[in-house]
Amino acid sequence: MRRLLGVLAALAALGIITSQADAQSAAFGQRAAGSGALGMGGAFAAVADDASAIFANPAGIARLQGNHVLIGAAGHVQRLEFTGAPPYPGYGIKEKSPNDIHFDPHAFATFHLSDYVVGGIGMYVPFSWRTDWQRREAFTGRYVMATAEMSGLYLNPTVAMEVTPGLSAGIGLDVVFTDARFVRYEPTTIQIDARTAVADLAKMTVVMDPSLGVTFNAGLLIDWSAFHIGLSYRHGLDNSLEGDAEFDFIGTGSGDLDDGLRDRLPDAQRASLNLPFPAVATLGVAWNIADGWLAAADVELTRWSVFDVLDFEFEDTALSRVYERRYEDVVSFRGGLSVPAGERLAVRLGGLYEPTPAPTLAIGPFLPDADRFGITAGIGYAYERWRLDIHEQLVFFSETDVSDNVENFNGRYDAMAWLFGVSVGHDF
Repeated sequence: MRRLLGVLAALAALGIITSQADAQSAAFGQRAAGSGALGMGGAFAAVADDASAIFANPAGIARLQGNHVLIGAAGHVQRLEFTGAPPYPGYGIKEKSPNDIHFDPHAFATFHLSDYVVGGIGMYVPFSWRTDWQRREAFTGRYVMATAEMSGLYLNPTVAMEVTPGLSAGIGLDVVFTDARFVRYEPTTIQIDARTAVADLAKMTVVMDPSLGVTFNAGLLIDWSAFHIGLSYRHGLDNSLEGDAEFDFIGTGSGDLDDGLRDRLPDAQRASLNLPFPAVATLGVAWNIADGWLAAADVELTRWSVFDVLDFEFEDTALSRVYERRYEDVVSFRGGLSVPAGERLAVRLGGLYEPTPAPTLAIGPFLPDADRFGITAGIGYAYERWRLDIHEQLVFFSETDVSDNVENFNGRYDAMAWLFGVSVGHDF
């Protein structure tokens, strides 16, 4: 057990460093925990039959026989394109995101404390986003935001018990580590031949100190003949972030002009930001059809309305910005099917629909978003005490035309994402 907890602690440190994936779920929520679940579209609240139940529905670990460990990672590649519209940035402007690959690790372990009580611990990243653009220094929206990345890594000690033969319950404590980084370019006005023009004064980089927060999650699992009903809830969290803002002078390249512009360069200073994570409630139903065939569906409510404004505050108040978000609560849907393909192999298929919580006024360089539809596929292979799960997912975003962006950056967004992952489990 000491070795196992040491491995999880090491993976947690790795997660803090590497967890910068683009959001898979609406806005900056994501499901990146357990390829077995993700192969079925993430519909897992009533299935919860491996150690990743700590994330999906902690009550599920009470039904696991023996002790378990599950370790893996999920990757994400997104293609994001923007086409400008008047009045700004105007027709003919096209921007793209770099096709980088980002990974989020996950790790879970469960162990029996008694005949009816099971403990566990998990590490995963349910909230994360990264928005970046090619030619960042020339990106037309760089005065709004050129790069924005955030990661919320959860360490989740959990306990669950079998209340009756058909009812189990679980509750967990979520210890949350949140970090963030933002890059924005600061403009200034200059005079050229009696004409006023806008030039880049500096590149501002804000690196937030890792913050620590505590919240909780809980779940119920009801078995009734071949049917299972799962209820899961994860409480929200307010993150108060503080960090250092630094300014790299850019200037115009004209020595005489830049000498004067340097006097306008802000000093390095502290910055702060309040970034809330929403509460999430899930209702799931699963059906053991026959001979290893399993169907599942989840309906999920996310309280995105807590994401109303992002208030960046600086010591120099002229740099402070309030980004209006005005997000709305949304209900999303997931479904999946697992089919046996031999004694050791299972094939999984799934789908999802997630409406965006963002009004068009909030869709911009900071955090683009749109309604999304996804299809998933996966395989699971079991051999003695080992199991291997692999999944892939394609997510299609609705084209979104924005004409009322609060930062006056209007145009059309079009995106598509490919997600993939692997989990390896072992029973003790």
